[in-house]
Amino acid sequence: MSPVLALFVLASASLAEPEARPLASFDQVRALCRALKQLDGPTGQIFRAEVPAAGFSFGRYRQADKELELDGDRPLRAASGSLYLDVRGIDEVAFRATEEQRDEWARAKGAGKLMLSVVFEPSAEGCRGSLHAHQARLAGVARSWQLIGEQGKIVAAADEDGRPLERLEGPRAARVRSVALENEAPVPDEGKARLSAAQSALEQCAARAQRPGSLVLSFAARAGALHDVNVAVDGLHDDAVAGCIAKALAGATLADNLSGRGMATIAVE
Repeated sequence: MSPVLALFVLASASLAEPEARPLASFDQVRALCRALKQLDGPTGQIFRAEVPAAGFSFGRYRQADKELELDGDRPLRAASGSLYLDVRGIDEVAFRATEEQRDEWARAKGAGKLMLSVVFEPSAEGCRGSLHAHQARLAGVARSWQLIGEQGKIVAAADEDGRPLERLEGPRAARVRSVALENEAPVPDEGKARLSAAQSALEQCAARAQRPGSLVLSFAARAGALHDVNVAVDGLHDDAVAGCIAKALAGATLADNLSGRGMATIAVE
C-alpha cells in the first residue's frame, strides 16, 4: 500500500478533532444542558468559554518559578454570569509571568481589560442549577487556558494540564509542507504553490498558536475547489487553530484545478 493510501485509511478510521464552539450566552448554556440531559452523557463536543475579568481571580505568585496561579477555590463565571464552570485541574493552572507582567495583568484585570478563555469538554454529569432562574453550573475537563488582553491579544497560556506555555516572541507562521491527491506521492513543499491562494488565511490562523506542530487534513477537490475538509492527524493539539486552518482550506482552491480526494500537511512553526 502506498504511503498516501495508508494515510487515507488512517483518516477514515480516525475521528477529526472537533472545533471548539463558543459558549457565551445563556441560550447556548441552556441548549447544552438540555443536550447533556437527553444524551445522559457528554456530547463529544468541545466548547470555549470566555470568562470576563470579574469572573475569575488570580492566586499566589510563585516567585522562584516566575508563575502566576489561577485561584481555583471558586468556580469561573461565564456567559454573562449565567454559567458557573467547574473545570477539573484549575488548582494546577499557572501562567508564566515576570513581576512586571503580574502587576500589569492585575491592573488590566481591575480595569476590565483582561479575560480568561478556557477550552473544555463538558463532563457526563451534566448541568446543575435552575435554568428557569438563568443559572447553571457545569463541570468540565480543560483542553487549554489563555489570558486575553486588549484587541484579542493572547498574553499568556497554559496547556490542558495547567502547565504554563512559554510566551511567544512573535507570531507563528504556517508552512504548507505537501499537498497530494490520492493517486499521487507527496512531494515536499509542492503544496506551497498549490495552496498559495490560502496562505494569507493560514498565516492568520497560525498567528494564534501557542506551540508548534503539524496537521494532516483530508479533503475532496472538485475542479480545484476544496470541500469536506477534516483534521485527520492533529499534532498541534490546539482545537481553535486546527479548526481555523480547516476553515481556511475549505475556502481555498488548488492552483492546478484538479479533482479527487487528497491530503494536505501543514506545519505551524
